[in-house]
Amino acid sequence: MPDSTSRIRWVAVMPMTQQYLCGELAQRLAQLESAAAGQAHCRAVHQLRRDAESSPPSALGAVARQALLLADAMCWDALQQGDVSTFSHETAIAAELYEFATCARLLDA
Repeated sequence: MPDSTSRIRWVAVMPMTQQYLCGELAQRLAQLESAAAGQAHCRAVHQLRRDAESSPPSALGAVARQALLLADAMCWDALQQGDVSTFSHETAIAAELYEFATCARLLDA
């Protein structure tokens, strides 16, 4: 059974870990926002970034899922417009976002 000292250390680490997840998701969204080709997508990603920065950690899963859906739509739009460079950039960012969200278990809930 863990002693009280180890429990105190664990409780102290949790807020930092949750803040890290918020910050990392916001960073991934900032990258996606900079890659957005259209104003509507840019505004939508910006709002999700604000949500990631201001929402409680329990809401990050929903933000991540919305971000992945938006990234998918952005990629399809770039593909339909024949913009290979934007498509390539957005898919790379979307893949990193998916990998982060999966590893952080944001998509489990």
